Amino acid sequence: MSKRRGQLLKGGAVLMVGEAVVQLCGLVRNFLVARLILPEQFGIAAALAMSVSLVEMLSDLGAGRFLTRAHDEDGESWLAIAHGISIIRGCVGGLLLVMLAGPIAALMKMPEATWAFRMVGLVPAMRGLTHNQIWLAQRELRFKAFVSTQAAPQILTLLAAYPLAKLLPDFRALLWLLMANAALAVVLSHVAARKPYRLAYDRERFRQLLAFGMPLLGDGILMFVVLHGERIVIANTYGKTLLGAYSAAFLLAWTPSAILGRVGLGLGVPQLASLRANREARDRQYAAGVRILAAPAIGMAVLFGLSGRDFVASIFTDKYDLSAALAAFLGLGQALRILRTFPTVIAVAESLTLAPMLGNLARASAVGVGWFVAQAGSPAWVVLAIGAGGELVALAVTAGLTRAKLKVPAISLVGPAALTLGAFALAWLASTSAAVEHLGVYLRSALGVLAGGTAACVTLCLDPSARHLIAGFLKHRRPATPMTGAPEAAVTHEAG
Repeated sequence: MSKRRGQLLKGGAVLMVGEAVVQLCGLVRNFLVARLILPEQFGIAAALAMSVSLVEMLSDLGAGRFLTRAHDEDGESWLAIAHGISIIRGCVGGLLLVMLAGPIAALMKMPEATWAFRMVGLVPAMRGLTHNQIWLAQRELRFKAFVSTQAAPQILTLLAAYPLAKLLPDFRALLWLLMANAALAVVLSHVAARKPYRLAYDRERFRQLLAFGMPLLGDGILMFVVLHGERIVIANTYGKTLLGAYSAAFLLAWTPSAILGRVGLGLGVPQLASLRANREARDRQYAAGVRILAAPAIGMAVLFGLSGRDFVASIFTDKYDLSAALAAFLGLGQALRILRTFPTVIAVAESLTLAPMLGNLARASAVGVGWFVAQAGSPAWVVLAIGAGGELVALAVTAGLTRAKLKVPAISLVGPAALTLGAFALAWLASTSAAVEHLGVYLRSALGVLAGGTAACVTLCLDPSARHLIAGFLKHRRPATPMTGAPEAAVTHEAG
């Protein structure tokens, strides 16, 4: 157990740092380009990235996630089957983008960029050639290969971002960076792999993988609506300029949520799956994970409730202007999404993939309501407020299903959710006070960061689970001093 705990702490550190590098490099890259181009051009680039997400989520059978939770010793045969599915997925996705380029450009009211929507069809086709051994290694909580193949392309495209944006000061800069990132990730996945790249077909195993992945396929479609639904509504109803400003704000709010979500799934799924036979330990670790993630959720709610609009303007310049209410409800939605991480993790670990799918169905329904509200002439912030309400309903649905099917205590989420909503309400009220309104953009932004960071740190420090985890990690990282006369402990170096 202590060895597993050490692997968990070390793997968690690697995954957390790697995911932070990936997301922050992407954020800085987009920040550099956004400051050099107009918001409407940034909006077109966001629409291109959305189209890639659309076809990839429409074809995602979760082959990588299946490899992380499968307890079959014959990993190479599963790996070969997963490669075949990845190639099929990439080809289908690329073909779909080429065929749907015209309708997508029309929906986004960007007919001048139809050629670019066709061109990004190369991205899913390239990604279909990825070597999936980077997923297989995660069964033993080894994340170095996965992290390196994700982080290195982001670092390289970040270095190329500024000169490319100076050369091409429009959406084409981000188009080329998107394609370069995909190509580099594929190449590096083969460089990092320790097993040969093979293809295979086994009817029974293919059926098992499909049984696992079909609910995730439905969930992937819903995930697209959840992540990008409001952007589609904004592009279609409010125009490219607001789409560009909203996309910039979305990057700031979504990046922490994405980091925590990816780390939670990558680390939590194999860990909770290993505790299937020990429900008490599983429930204890689940509850601890929920309480720990309450800290960044509360921090996010406070930051965007107090000064979300100013935070966006201070980073991306005042060209990217949007209403304070829109930014606030965007942040609240992402805060509630952070709280949904661990119910999703335990559902995937226990193969209850229907739970996150139904949660996302509830969230996607809110996008549909937002569409009709926007068409009726309501301001954009109302669409985001409805989206935040949808996140709250999705949280309740996912937690309720895990409680009913897996006997996981839903009460673990009640306190964190209530604290998040309460903190947001207080921050929103504070933002309307004369003392805050009279501050400048940068001072209000700094106040929001300070208040959000303080709220997150206080929440984390008051939780005994978080203190125990931090103490255990520090103890694990401290070099051990061998006793005199005792054999020196062997050190096992983590491999990708």
